[in-house]
Amino acid sequence: MKLREYQAEAIQSIYDWFEAGKNAPLIVTPTGSGKSVILAEFIRRACTEYHDTNILVVTHVKELVDQDAKAIKRVWPHAPVGVYSAGLGKRQLKQVTVASVQSIYNKPQFHGRFDLIIVDEAHLIPHKSDGMYRKLLDASLKANPYTKLIGLTATPYRLDSGVLHEGDGALFDGISYEANVADLIEQGFLCRLTSKHGADVDLSGVRTVGGEYNLGQLGERMSAMKLIEHHADLIVERCAQRQSWLIFSVTVEHASQMSAALTRRGIPTSYVSGEMPNGERDAKIAAFKSGELRALVNCAILTTGFDHPATDAVVMLRPTLSPGLYVQMVGRGLRLHEAKQDCLVLDFGGNVRRHGFIDQVSAPRKGKKGPPGEAPVKQCPTCGSLVPIMQQTCPDCGFKFPVVEREAEKLHHVGAILSTEVPPVELRVDRIMYAKHIGKSGVPTLRVDYYCGLRRVSEYVCLEHDGFARSKAEKWWVERTMWHAPRTVDQALTMTKELDEPKSIRVNFATKYPEIKGHTFDEAIA
Repeated sequence: MKLREYQAEAIQSIYDWFEAGKNAPLIVTPTGSGKSVILAEFIRRACTEYHDTNILVVTHVKELVDQDAKAIKRVWPHAPVGVYSAGLGKRQLKQVTVASVQSIYNKPQFHGRFDLIIVDEAHLIPHKSDGMYRKLLDASLKANPYTKLIGLTATPYRLDSGVLHEGDGALFDGISYEANVADLIEQGFLCRLTSKHGADVDLSGVRTVGGEYNLGQLGERMSAMKLIEHHADLIVERCAQRQSWLIFSVTVEHASQMSAALTRRGIPTSYVSGEMPNGERDAKIAAFKSGELRALVNCAILTTGFDHPATDAVVMLRPTLSPGLYVQMVGRGLRLHEAKQDCLVLDFGGNVRRHGFIDQVSAPRKGKKGPPGEAPVKQCPTCGSLVPIMQQTCPDCGFKFPVVEREAEKLHHVGAILSTEVPPVELRVDRIMYAKHIGKSGVPTLRVDYYCGLRRVSEYVCLEHDGFARSKAEKWWVERTMWHAPRTVDQALTMTKELDEPKSIRVNFATKYPEIKGHTFDEAIA
């Protein structure tokens, strides 16, 4: 199988990680980018090169178990693969076993049996020690301390505990590879997104529990009959040109009411939830995938592991304070399909304004209380599209916004759904300074300060880090000199005179801090 470049790099990063003496890397790639292909090809190579290797692939839903097992078979038709999942009615133990965590976490025969454990959707592993994943992994490591662990996810953080590889109790060493969703869209590997605002909902008085909205109160607010009818009208109007609508609701009652409202409007619709019998739920999902249903409303079950590339409208009736849930919901529309040119993200929960670009979403900050501040975007009064504040023309309908005086440069460079919607600013570089910087991690980095007129823009080169951060630093260094990158910042500071220095830089001001997106070394700047 011919791999995409980023897939091959992700696999190689695992080998590099283990060769460096570390045991538990995270692979971070967007929904729809082929995580199962990365998983399958790595397994094929590992078992081919090391014939006695026993591998466990574990995840949380039967659909993902089935997908991962089939992916391995596609890549490696003669693979010794077994499936162990009560939901699928299979209990097979083989050299490569794909299992649901619910079926195996408390079974001693799984503890110590495997040399390598791969967790698909690793963001579902809680920090607390009493969850099913933790019980399985802790027991496995106790029985075999040499067991290695790999995590695959699109969102390497949890709302309750932050980044997966930081803090007490973290199971992962760090991120060995990360692919950016905006880059993969630009390269044609993922579907383009367009975002529209649905309707404002007053969430004042809705409490937060554990950093997320209280679902009971939120469900009552979103299920108000006037809202249901209003939202249904807007969905029908704005998704009229879309053929496959995936809708996220708050509660089962909310899902049921919205399904009924859309059905009354002539849209073939149904809903699914975790409370529904497996057979009934599977039948409704199959009807949606076949096109018999145009819309499927779901309550909390299709945020991960749901694969329907034809989805061309993602409707968020589910406000959330979780950046991971936001990214997972939007990610359902990222897969390519011949029947669609892009995917509409229709937001009734204020999530786009709350969390900003899906390619720039940051992990929740531990100790930070209250909801995050809103990303400053504006709504087109003609077509309802969410547009970066700095953009003067709506890209969807051509409406020209009146020019207003800027209050702050940062506010006018934050965008709607992808940071690539905001063009970077090119700045001429007058001089460059290099210094040693030690941040919160305690690991030194090389700070590079570019002085561009009255501006100073900085970037940090992680020479002393491992994994993906180190590989980026190596590329940065090789771009400027023929020598291999030094291992320490102190060494680098003695070599800065050898570096080729850019004449200009391209800066994205959409992010929390200005981000350098490119360097120009020889072209003249007008």
